[in-house]
Amino acid sequence: MVGSRIKNVSAAFSWADEVEREEEEQARFQEHQKQKPDPFGSARPREVVLLEKGIDWRKLDIHLQQPSHKRY
Repeated sequence: MVGSRIKNVSAAFSWADEVEREEEEQARFQEHQKQKPDPFGSARPREVVLLEKGIDWRKLDIHLQQPSHKRY
């Protein structure tokens, strides 16, 4: 009795149906990801922006990391 149920269930759903269902879920997930807004908008890395402005960001970083001599 149990064996006949397993045969009927396995005949109704094949591994190809399972793969197709997983592919559909993946496609829906990817579509949802595309619709999700980017929290940073069109922000670009600081180094790229400074390079476009002609500022050497490495020298700027070294200058900013030096300790200040004025203490209050």
